[in-house]
Amino acid sequence: VDRAHYCSWGLTASPNQAIYCLLESVSSFNDHLTMREPGRLVIFTLASHEQIREKVQGPQFMPDYLELFRSSYVKSGLELPDSYENVHAKWWINSVGAQKSQTARDICQAAEIELRMTAANTFTEKFPKLDKKIRCAMYEFLQKHTKDKKILKKTNDFLRRNPVDECMECDVCKGKLQHLELQYVTCGKGHQLPRCTVTQFPLGVPSYRFCSWCNSPYAASVAHSTCILCTGPILNF
Repeated sequence: VDRAHYCSWGLTASPNQAIYCLLESVSSFNDHLTMREPGRLVIFTLASHEQIREKVQGPQFMPDYLELFRSSYVKSGLELPDSYENVHAKWWINSVGAQKSQTARDICQAAEIELRMTAANTFTEKFPKLDKKIRCAMYEFLQKHTKDKKILKKTNDFLRRNPVDECMECDVCKGKLQHLELQYVTCGKGHQLPRCTVTQFPLGVPSYRFCSWCNSPYAASVAHSTCILCTGPILNF
């Protein structure tokens, strides 16, 4: 059926008017039933590649423009930006490019470390009477990555009194943790456990929550409603 025979029945846009969705159907009453021609959704954008790059490099975090960037990057090889004003956008964009570029992987990891450190430090300040094991996990992470002398002194003092080996163990076999990476910890028997994106504590029991956009895991005790990385909604496991 030629497009001239279709009629538009509705138009909506994403929050930042980056993506539009148009509902179309054969125009004359029940012709679509007679002709067995279904309605259709036409999804499009008016933004050029230059406008998309400009938006994702700006200070605001705009998920709809980030999705446009992802599709343009995958389909037409749109180049990654060389500067960012928003660390969430920096993480998101370079996570898209990480499969093709070592530079993008490095930038994505640096942005994730920054976001995780900010969340962990804020969490310790908001809840000063945290369980010792959870505080140990956060301080180990902060000690490893921070350059702030005040935070480093605080973490050094705590971990000197509470060694990681005594505070954290494998939830599966109760063995010692040998490799503490950015997103996972691994024990001597090879059990790999994801780290909570806020507390950095190993999540061995499958009762945690996760981001519905990027799948980042969160401890059930963390009350965040949006992901600290991509700002997506956090759901129960």
